[in-house]
Amino acid sequence: MVILSNEYGFLHPEVQQCSQQLDELLLQYYAIRRG
Repeated sequence: MVILSNEYGFLHPEVQQCSQQLDELLLQYYAIRRG
C-alpha cells in the first residue's frame, strides 16, 4: 500500500481498495486473537 500511495497518491482508487483490504484483514486478525 505504501508503494502504491507513493506512486499514485492516497486518493487513487487502487490505493483506496488496498487500504480497505488491509482494514478488513486487520479486523479479522484482531477478531481471531480475541478468540
